[in-house]
Amino acid sequence: MPKYDKIIWISLDTLRADCINFNKTKLYPKEYKIKTKIKDSKLDELCSKGCFFNNAISVTPYTSASHAAYFTGLWPKNNGIYDQFNSKLKVKNVFQTAKKNGYSTLFKTDFPFVLGKYLNLIKGVDDYIIEDNEKFLKKLKSKKKVFSFIHFGQIHYPYGFH
Repeated sequence: MPKYDKIIWISLDTLRADCINFNKTKLYPKEYKIKTKIKDSKLDELCSKGCFFNNAISVTPYTSASHAAYFTGLWPKNNGIYDQFNSKLKVKNVFQTAKKNGYSTLFKTDFPFVLGKYLNLIKGVDDYIIEDNEKFLKKLKSKKKVFSFIHFGQIHYPYGFH
């Protein structure tokens, strides 16, 4: 199994996989007729060089509960986060596992109230960054062995929190 020094987990909140040009599988062609031609992008390049999941299904529509499931591999009722704001993570997460395996950990989010300390989601995170992509990239470059997560929530615009 290959060993990686830099692992970057990218979360694009509310972006369907069939809206990424790299993805040749259009999951819901009848329900979602995309009229705009999507051009090749940096995202397509990243997808082609990394690990891309074109048919992942969230366990819940809530950002916090779905990400808690990603971070733990457990259903919401088993990891402790089952709603948007009022519950807390009660089990070990992927950042703690990464630290145990010698990685420094980095977490950047646009939504600190749904992805952050309030819900206990950042256990095991060395550097927690809120709404600062440049700071994230600088920290990422400075680390030799890092497990990182970056969340972009501004895709919600115009109906989101921003």
